Formats: sequence, structure tokens, C-alpha cells
Amino acid sequence: MMQKTGTPGIKKLIFPWSAVFPVLLFFACWSCTKPTPPAKVVITPLQILINSDTTLNLFHAAILQANDAALLGTQSVTVLAPVDSGFFASGYTIDVIDSLAAYLADGLVRYHFITTSPISPSPVVNGPYNTLLGIPVYLTRDSLSNVYFNGTKATLDTVNAGNAVVYKLQSPLATPYDSLDILLASDSNYSLLAEAFLQTGLYDSLGSGNYTLLAPDNNAFINAGYTDIPTIDSSNLTVLANLLKYQVAVGLYFTNNLSTTSSLNSLQGESIAVSSQNGGFQFTGKSNSSPANLLVRNTLAGRNIIVHKTDELLLP
Repeated sequence: MMQKTGTPGIKKLIFPWSAVFPVLLFFACWSCTKPTPPAKVVITPLQILINSDTTLNLFHAAILQANDAALLGTQSVTVLAPVDSGFFASGYTIDVIDSLAAYLADGLVRYHFITTSPISPSPVVNGPYNTLLGIPVYLTRDSLSNVYFNGTKATLDTVNAGNAVVYKLQSPLATPYDSLDILLASDSNYSLLAEAFLQTGLYDSLGSGNYTLLAPDNNAFINAGYTDIPTIDSSNLTVLANLLKYQVAVGLYFTNNLSTTSSLNSLQGESIAVSSQNGGFQFTGKSNSSPANLLVRNTLAGRNIIVHKTDELLLP
């Protein structure tokens, strides 16, 4: 008789792999797709300072409007931070800043970031420092350690800002224009001055060197007898060019520099008298019966021309 083989009483175990495989596949896929924990957000000392200082609310708003929060990193920069009272005095409110196009806010913010830190502690007059906008800002530090950027008084902020150095400004710096012709074209009150420059071809003569333009508005031209564009176009070009050159001082003169001088040398050759009255500046030409008052100050046209708007045409 044939005998049975195998171990009696023990059944053969068959593992149900077909049922377990989907479970293993689920855990394998879950481990592959498990989300990576978010990177830890690092708040830099500069960001803490700008976010928390209640005198810098409008500057903070401008940074947000420009989408420039990334500038508040750990790099070595010098930040020129205008205080709120200076923004208000310049016509800015939170609503005005929030309505700015992003590119305008970006230009404003980037012109207040100098790409080096720290800046020179030595006395200097209008030393250029490059900004994130690509156009320099001009530093003056006098023998008493008073600091000015583009003629605006600044105070070093001693609060820790990491690798950054922060100066608080009494007012925001005017964003520079690419050139003098673009600056004049941007303001309808400069239409007669712009036409005079165009007719005489004097734009090209200011391409090299440093100059300060005492820029008469339209009322100044009208009061001097240049009532409209046809009058400008029909004027003797030699006389008109001589007149324009007298509105141009040789050298860079922000308002803080004007406070230390009594006269300017003009491109025409005659000097221009400088005086102050009730906290403002006045300029008197050789043949003027009354001085020209400074209306709008410290605007840069390109890298080499400072423009101050005035209310009288200077007469040689």
C-alpha cells in the first residue's frame, strides 16, 4: 500500500500576496509624496527695524507697494529711510503710496538703497555712491559730521540692523530722471524752458561736466516777455542761448551746498548772487530788480545735473 508523505496534521500555508500588495503600494506611494516641511522663515534685523519703527510706516508701505521686501535681507547695504513727517511734507500719504504703480514705487525704494556699507566717515562734498537704481546718490559730510544725501539731512540710526547701516532722512529723495529733456518734458510748467533748450541746442552742451540748473517756470518766462512758444521760436538764438547759459551754474549745488556760498559761477560767465530768506533760497542775476525764489529743490537729471525750479528768469 502506498503511504502518504508529508507531516501529518499540518496544513500548507498559502500567503494571500494579492490582497497585501495594494496596501504595500499605498504606503510606498505615501512615503514618496509626503510634503516637505516648509523652510523656516528668517526675519532679518533690517526687516525687524523697518517693520517695527513707527516713524517709518510710509517707507515700509513703499517697500511693500514695490514688492521689494526681498531687499531687507542680510546683505551689506546702506539704507536711506525717510521718516513719515518728511513723506507728508513732500505730499505723500499712505493712500498716495498705495496708488503708485509698482515700477514707480520700485524706483523710489531702490534709490534709497546704497550698494555699500558702511560709507566713508571722512568729510566729503558730494561724493557719489551707487544705488540699487543704478544712479548715484551724493553724500556730503562736513567737518562737524553733519550728513546730507542729495541735500537732505540724515541721521544715523544706531538700532541694530544686522549687516545694514540705516540713516533716517528728513524727507524722501526725488527719484532722478534719465536726462534733462525727460525731466523738463514731465512738467507742463517747464514747456517754455524746454522749448528754449530745444531751439538753442543747449542740451548737448550739458552732456559732460557737472551743473546746477536754476530752472525758471513758465510764469518766469512770461514775466520776462517770452509769453509763449512762438515767441521763443522767433527769438534771436544767440540772445536766447546767452540767457539760458546764465540759468546754469557750473558744479553740483544741492541746497545744503547753497547754504555755504554767496555766489555761483554761471555757464554764461557772469556770477549769480545767492541769499536766504525765511528758510528759503533766493538767486539774483546781475540785471534783476528782484530775486528768484527756489520753488522745488534737489532733483537730479541724469548723473550730472541738479535742477532747482525757480519763479524768475535770471538776467545777465
